[in-house]
Amino acid sequence: MKKFTAFLAIAAAFSSISVAQVAVSGAPDASWVPTTTVTPMSGGAVEYKTYIPKWSLDLLSVSASVGYESKYMFRGEKLAGNSIQSGVDLAYPFYGIDVYAGVWNNSPVESKNNDELNEIDFYAGANYYYGAFRLDIGTIYYWNPEGGQAFRDFSNMEVYGGVTLDTASVFYGYNLNPAIYYYYNWDLEQHVAEFSMTYNAEIGRILINDSRLTLPVSAYVGYLVADKKANKDFRAGSREAEYAYYGVSADLAFAIREYCTISAGARWGQRFEEQKNTEYILDDHKSNFWFGAKVHFGF
Repeated sequence: MKKFTAFLAIAAAFSSISVAQVAVSGAPDASWVPTTTVTPMSGGAVEYKTYIPKWSLDLLSVSASVGYESKYMFRGEKLAGNSIQSGVDLAYPFYGIDVYAGVWNNSPVESKNNDELNEIDFYAGANYYYGAFRLDIGTIYYWNPEGGQAFRDFSNMEVYGGVTLDTASVFYGYNLNPAIYYYYNWDLEQHVAEFSMTYNAEIGRILINDSRLTLPVSAYVGYLVADKKANKDFRAGSREAEYAYYGVSADLAFAIREYCTISAGARWGQRFEEQKNTEYILDDHKSNFWFGAKVHFGF
């Protein structure tokens, strides 16, 4: 309870910050008049999108990525070793709401003793911007295509909701992107609360007078409670789990083209000692260091 109280205190602190509200001009109606949406961006900039709310491919945003990670870490737990990760994301503005959907995959380079599973995640959600705040709701389905009765506990679904704040207007142009999210997985009867911050440092502009080189850094802390979490050895029965985790990451990113960015960096994560009264056995070391690289395309 103390950890959840800390999360609520953090959320209350950020919600008390006074931010400038951005006006949205126009509103779609039955006559299909043009509508203007306003999207806060880093550095205090604002992106305006004017469109007629009819289906048009010109409004569709598509992004894709492929990369390598020396470990696949998820919420403080190692799920696989050397892995190839890829994903595709689609987004479309509709009546002032950004609707999105996508698919993400983790493929272990080598699975030892069949305990490292290929994972495919399907997700969909919607973003709504209100001034400097971004509200996000959605759902994720985690699927292990190996299938079979032994893997039944590893294919599951969860819903989530979160709030992100653009701090550029109150921190002299610095956007730290503080965000707090809550996830509920009804298959595992699992609750997760997570707080994160992300900052994209423009080191290229300072060092070599080239804004294409940046240093994205992030930090996160989370708390997980589950009643039906299964170990990767597939032993029968539901197992309780309760633990906290945190981590940081830093990458060097370079925009080769307007729609293509390459990045590489290091990550570190650790989990707190699991509760002695739970049955879930966390895999691998409690502290992990790993690295990765990625190519990202956006259109």
